[in-house]
Amino acid sequence: MIRSLLKTLLTLTLFLSAIFLGYFISSLLEHRFLKEETEKQLALLLQGPVQIGEVHLALRGGLFIEGENVGAYPSQSSSSTHYLFSEWVSAEIDVTALLAGKFRLSGLLLRDVTFQIWRNSEGRWEPPPIEALAQKNRVDVSNPMDKNLDFLAAFEDVSRTLLSDVILADRFEVQNGTITVVDELTPISKGEDQLLQISVSQLNGRIVHHWLSGVVDLRLSTFLQGSESKRIPIRAEGTHNGAGDFSLKLAATDLPLKLIEPYLGSQESRPKIAGSWTGQLDYETHRLGHGALTADSQFRDLAFKIPDQSHDIKFAQDELSVFTHMEIDPTKFSIDPILIRNEGVVMTIGTQIERPFSEQAQMTLSAELTGLDLNGLKNTIQNFPPETSKGLSNFLRRVDTGKLQRANGSGAATLKIWTQLLSRELDLLPPGFKVSANLFDIQIRTGNDGLIDELSGTVELNENEFSLLNVTGLLNKNPLPTFNVQIHDFKNLLATPEEDRTMHSQPPGLSGIPAFLALFNFDSRDPTRDDSIRPELILNIERLEYPLFRWPIRDALVRIKQIPGGSIFEINTGTWAGAPFWGEARWTHATSNILNFEIWTAAYQPTVPPGTQEPEEVVPVSPRSPNEDLANHLPTREKWASGRFRIPEVNMSGLVFRDIRGFFLLQGQTLELHQIRSDLKPSGKLLGSADFNLGYPEHVPTESRFSIVSGDVESIGPTIGFSPGYATGRLHLSAELKGALRPQTPLLADLAGQFRVDARDGELQTNELPLLIEIAHASEGYNEYAQRGSIAFESIKSTLKVEDGRISTDDFKLEGPVRIYVSGTIDATRPPNEIIGVLGLFFFRGAGQIMERIPLVKAILPGSEKGLVGAYYQVDGTFDRPHVELLRGKSFAEDLPDVLLAPYALLNTVLTGGSLNQGQTKPDPIASPQEGLSLPSAPEKTPTVENQPEKTKVAPQDLPPSENESAPEKPKVETQLDPKPILKALPEASNITKEDS
Repeated sequence: MIRSLLKTLLTLTLFLSAIFLGYFISSLLEHRFLKEETEKQLALLLQGPVQIGEVHLALRGGLFIEGENVGAYPSQSSSSTHYLFSEWVSAEIDVTALLAGKFRLSGLLLRDVTFQIWRNSEGRWEPPPIEALAQKNRVDVSNPMDKNLDFLAAFEDVSRTLLSDVILADRFEVQNGTITVVDELTPISKGEDQLLQISVSQLNGRIVHHWLSGVVDLRLSTFLQGSESKRIPIRAEGTHNGAGDFSLKLAATDLPLKLIEPYLGSQESRPKIAGSWTGQLDYETHRLGHGALTADSQFRDLAFKIPDQSHDIKFAQDELSVFTHMEIDPTKFSIDPILIRNEGVVMTIGTQIERPFSEQAQMTLSAELTGLDLNGLKNTIQNFPPETSKGLSNFLRRVDTGKLQRANGSGAATLKIWTQLLSRELDLLPPGFKVSANLFDIQIRTGNDGLIDELSGTVELNENEFSLLNVTGLLNKNPLPTFNVQIHDFKNLLATPEEDRTMHSQPPGLSGIPAFLALFNFDSRDPTRDDSIRPELILNIERLEYPLFRWPIRDALVRIKQIPGGSIFEINTGTWAGAPFWGEARWTHATSNILNFEIWTAAYQPTVPPGTQEPEEVVPVSPRSPNEDLANHLPTREKWASGRFRIPEVNMSGLVFRDIRGFFLLQGQTLELHQIRSDLKPSGKLLGSADFNLGYPEHVPTESRFSIVSGDVESIGPTIGFSPGYATGRLHLSAELKGALRPQTPLLADLAGQFRVDARDGELQTNELPLLIEIAHASEGYNEYAQRGSIAFESIKSTLKVEDGRISTDDFKLEGPVRIYVSGTIDATRPPNEIIGVLGLFFFRGAGQIMERIPLVKAILPGSEKGLVGAYYQVDGTFDRPHVELLRGKSFAEDLPDVLLAPYALLNTVLTGGSLNQGQTKPDPIASPQEGLSLPSAPEKTPTVENQPEKTKVAPQDLPPSENESAPEKPKVETQLDPKPILKALPEASNITKEDS
């Protein structure tokens, strides 16, 4: 019994030992088999060797293989033993697939994983599966130019790699992962051996493939860090709808742009970029080779520099918002739009390029810009190459403020042309490309004190034409004409030598131009004027350098014609910036103030071809005197315009000026007219010169000198206010005037000077001169000449002085059968043109009638066969309605013995017995003189109004003597004169319509 019990116990012990030993042996075999099988299956999934430290099975609602220290892709160049290493791995086995004899994972979890990716200098990726994934689903890029689209190919690769097929497991999850990318092919900068290294830490994400619907969902978050940057949070999301539509989204905050710099272009032309990017990238694709990328970006502290052959293009901006939508397919690549916003400035760009890329591929481009102010434009220009920046900065040098309200452009050209344009190999826009811009509230300084503000309009530009349309503004607060400018073939202006485009002078502001032009406003002076007799002005501009024209103008022939309601400027020949140009400007200013200017240019010609010299008939003048070339010897820094002018013919109230010609010169703010000459019809010549200061907005200071030789009195009279046929004779006139001219102001209001008048061999029509009519009435029955219709004269001589708007004389004398001496003043600028003066009227009687008993009188008194009889008259009233009163005196027939004893200079005193009322020749003093007006100074021997409380007395001996006696030379008086009132007053004060009796 005991033996049987021991035997049974021994047998049980052996059986249990065998069971335990079998279990122990089977466990060892199972662990080894499981590890080997797991490494084998994972190697097939990962397409590379796998090494597992520890592995075991677990049942938690499914069959799991869990391992520790799992490594894959042994590394030969990396610092670690494996490219992929995870401290803990949990893989859920698909039991259904296992029953079918297939090893497939339903889920895979990697915890505390590290993954190293390496690209060698030959461009191959390590480990090998990454290289295989990079090549998978990628279209072969045989065209080098298509490599510019590699960034889109990268999105294509990543999207299809992660979201198309199952990666390792239906559910793949990573917790606390780290990925390090080392790139030997793309060094950080040229000439450096430092490798590009980017690391991703704290990677947490999952990819879920729904095997029934085919839908794939990706969620990932991590931190990105470069070799020298802080950690940047990154989020990624992706979906696949199971029908071939992929979507991948990537978002980052404050991503340093320095990280992507190595992938922007080649090492030789790689831009430098700095700043940070915050935004989101959305990539969608529905078919291989087709994709769309949308980027919504915010840049901070953005700065980049693009290398150029001559100068780096730089750009910097504190903040910038950019929205971009790009699409790619095998036939084209498009970006529409690129929307850039910054501080109210919005730029929209759209482009499309044919694929495959080639130099002959067509590219269309459109762009629109709104809200750019002047400071932003100037700052942008500073980033251009030096020559371009200098030229544009000089162009905007006088622009103070303004805004580019809207600009747009569009066109198409080959990719080669666009490339040449961007690389500045071309200076012009491609054919068919058009740019337009709306300017708003531009302010431009035209000189030291000139200002154009509130300037608005449209600028248009294409390959061959530059236009300014509907441009309005104010010049020194005065409205400018609305002008439209078209320049055809303007590219010729940019292709001339630099010396022909350089300004050698800097003109000051000409604020007085509107006032100067207003002086010649024929429409306001004479609205009934016949347009057919408006003069034609021909300008032969030798040189013109004014900032408004941007470049110098040389040898230009300009014809200015008057048309109903405006003027036409015909430019027949000339050079602008060295290029030949011609055209026309039409200025309508009667009913509307519009200037339309259209010109054409031709290619630059190094030498002037025969036949293009200025025509000789432009300004036909007599052989030049040495001072005719005065303009060529003035300092270049002051002289900025010069040339010649000619007016073929002009009719002024019946007086015809033929062939008015001369030289003009603009020096500083002064317009100088030299050697003015003209023929008068029917006879006579005009000679003169004048200076006009164009530096004052309200008036034009001037100084002029002119003379008329052998002019026809009958023709000249109507131009200065007399009725036609008032007189005949020949006129010699010289004048010197100085002062200021003001628009809408009488000509002599602010001028001073004098006229010297000498008329010969003519007649005065008594019925055309109110003063002579009144004198005739006052002397009726005493002067037999009052009954005649005209009074002949041998000469009329006088010096007329002009000052404070008045004309005065103290030496007017008319010599003939009737002799008239006048001393007086007329207000020529203030209606009703008051006059005041003393007139001496002398005529001849037969000797038997007067002094039959004294024959010696004929030897003393002027005249051969007649005796002298006369009287004095006080003249006042107005020019049109004069009042004449006989002054108290004695008959010349009395006291004849005294006449015989007295010299001729005392004749008037002797004949009047010394008791003559001498009359008044100056106006009474004004209690409160008007500003800017002063009474004319009286000549020597004539008391002034200021020191004479009563009326100024003029003795008969103060009147001019006979032409047979010489008068003492009187002091010269510097005065200023207006020719029209002077000549108007002169005949009226000297004509006789009725004889005294």
